[in-house]
Amino acid sequence: MLNSWVHNTIDLQLQPYIQYFNTAKELWEDLKERYSVANIPRLYQLRTSLANIRQDGTKVGTYYTRLRAIWDEIDASKNQPSCTCGAKSVMAIYNSDEAENEKVYQFLMRLDDNQFGALRTQILNYPTFPNLNQAYAAVV
Repeated sequence: MLNSWVHNTIDLQLQPYIQYFNTAKELWEDLKERYSVANIPRLYQLRTSLANIRQDGTKVGTYYTRLRAIWDEIDASKNQPSCTCGAKSVMAIYNSDEAENEKVYQFLMRLDDNQFGALRTQILNYPTFPNLNQAYAAVV
């Protein structure tokens, strides 16, 4: 059923090349390998945008949405191996927590100092480090 769906929705020029796969997984892996090319210039552009983004007087929601869009596109472009052990590894949990903490730091450090400097200090002095949603809620 999945093979039929992919076959019927894919570009007509590609249909002859994908019709002989036995499983959707084989088909998907072939398409992924063939067309999943890291777009290095786009990643560079995204990381440059991330390095330069500031609130600069815009509303916090607008600033956060712009920041979040950059993070989401960077995250989507990463090739992350999936866990085959049936559970998240301790290292994967640690890495995701570190990535979340980094986003909190990036969000806070790019807020306007005059308006949010004192609040930033308060958030950084919370007894437990906040996640991104908690930091955003505190600022809003």
